[in-house]
Amino acid sequence: MTRNEIVCAALALSTIGLTLVTIPAMAQAPEARDARCHGGDAITAEQQIAGCTELIESPDRTPHDRAVAHILRGSAYRLQHEYDRAAADYDQAFKLGPETRPLLVEAMKRDDAMSSVLRGDTYFRRNDYDRAMSEFAQAIERAPRYSGAYKGRGTVLAAKGDYDRAIADFDQAIMLKPDDGIAYGGRGDAKLAKGDVDQALADYDQAVKFEQTNVYAYLLRGKAYMARGDIDHAIADFDAQIKLHPRDGFGFVQRGRAYIEKGDPNRAIADFNEAVKIDPDDSIARYDRALAYTDNGAFDLAIADLDAVIKQDPSEAWAFNARANAYAMKGDPDHAIADYTEILKLDPKDADALTNRGHMRQRKKDFDGAIADYTDAIKINPLMALARYGRGRAEWKKGDAAAAGLDIGFAHGLDSVVADRYRSLGLD
Repeated sequence: MTRNEIVCAALALSTIGLTLVTIPAMAQAPEARDARCHGGDAITAEQQIAGCTELIESPDRTPHDRAVAHILRGSAYRLQHEYDRAAADYDQAFKLGPETRPLLVEAMKRDDAMSSVLRGDTYFRRNDYDRAMSEFAQAIERAPRYSGAYKGRGTVLAAKGDYDRAIADFDQAIMLKPDDGIAYGGRGDAKLAKGDVDQALADYDQAVKFEQTNVYAYLLRGKAYMARGDIDHAIADFDAQIKLHPRDGFGFVQRGRAYIEKGDPNRAIADFNEAVKIDPDDSIARYDRALAYTDNGAFDLAIADLDAVIKQDPSEAWAFNARANAYAMKGDPDHAIADYTEILKLDPKDADALTNRGHMRQRKKDFDGAIADYTDAIKINPLMALARYGRGRAEWKKGDAAAAGLDIGFAHGLDSVVADRYRSLGLD
């Protein structure tokens, strides 16, 4: 799994959120013991069934209240595909309180919509966005005032890059359920993707307000603070996430990245260490720790982490590139060349890998090999200044001053500081 896929999976898990059916008619007299029967984002179907059963069996509740509890319990049973029990509850609700018939009809519509939302969520997690969209559209048609359907469709639209329509759906979800922190988080994601960091942060503030125990609310707001360059506030949110869920390595990874941005690689490495302790197969944590080790000059430790990442998934070009860079900085051009060659097996048109392999061949004084790599890179990207400059330097060392002058002059025209960039790579 790529780093992007892991991040998307984490965000998707936090964004759709499925809410058990609630009925406004009972909301005017909620007691603490009734909370489970009312349902909500934090209530499971099993908890709702238990709560409603307790209310139904309570001798001090009115027939109307017990009828509503039967409707709610029936809805929970339907979510668990226990249709006979659901039907029995609906029958009993009508017997106890015939006046609840409109609530019963509304609940059954909501149940059907909930089934569509559950199917849509499943399709979304399989990356089948078209079928997910179809299910959420059916849910909206069946229950136009069910906020979860708009929230689900908004999440799919955001994943497809249609941020304006996604925001419109989250707007609708929030209008129907103003305290839905998850909907605020989803809308914040879409706004952040559009580059509207301040509005995204305003939505994430609301997400944290209404979802104070939702680790992803803090994660998302922390990432928005990172995008704004407000590293201290980002770290504070990642602190809160880690406190809520200390066994989630992703929080340590995000805080480690924040410490890298803050210029504190040692604390970053400590956080990446914690993430790896939680999950030794966490390729994100190992990759980020390798980058921090490389920045600290601990090249062997960086290479060991990247060995593990590549062993786990040898199709990740970014891991080969990071290991090649570590070998290059360590002064081991042979291993660096081998890694750049692996990248080119994965993508023969990678002009950066060709240029970097050319640099390593320069170090080995293999000027013909370097010129061949630079030439291939220039064919792919004629405006690549480093490849032009590197080829010019190799041509100069081979004694071809005319060709060298043309390439070096062209490179300076593309990038006035190309010579400094070239020397910063340890090349002359």
